[in-house]
Amino acid sequence: MKTQRLMILALSGLILFGATGCGDSAASSPEEVYAKAKAINENKTWGGMIDIIAPADRENMVFGMLFGAGFLTMANEEAKTEYEALTKKHGLDKLEEEGKDVKLSDKAAVEAFAKKMLAGKDLRAIMQDIGDFMAKYSDDFGKEDEFKEMKDLKIDGNTATAMVDGKERKFKQVDGAWYMGVGN
Repeated sequence: MKTQRLMILALSGLILFGATGCGDSAASSPEEVYAKAKAINENKTWGGMIDIIAPADRENMVFGMLFGAGFLTMANEEAKTEYEALTKKHGLDKLEEEGKDVKLSDKAAVEAFAKKMLAGKDLRAIMQDIGDFMAKYSDDFGKEDEFKEMKDLKIDGNTATAMVDGKERKFKQVDGAWYMGVGN
């Protein structure tokens, strides 16, 4: 009986979170992935962003968010202390030291460094913590009006673009599933 309950719980988890091991919730259309992004923003479940970013882009997304969060510490001692605790918690406290020789103008070097630093890390947990940090210390991160109506969707093969409040949003399709493009 106990084994049967465990099997039912395990199968329920696979159905709810996908069989990919990390809750991958890719979408069947750009509209669907945009709706998921909007729900993540509204519910402040930042870790879920990992699921709607193409698998090959996830480390770059997290690295970019870490980099951006670092700027919020420049004139704020409280933010600096919290950021240091966040990076230490995730084993990323040597990020600045180990990345000092990486040229930010060299996209390939930055991507290789991001993959190296984030290899084996819990990207979902890091993303949740970064999102909470940025929502606390940034004036414009995670605001309710960030995800306005999507207009002028244009699909071209495995890529798509749409306009949201005058800004272009990018999407890409990988293995039949749609994801948000990094850099949105």
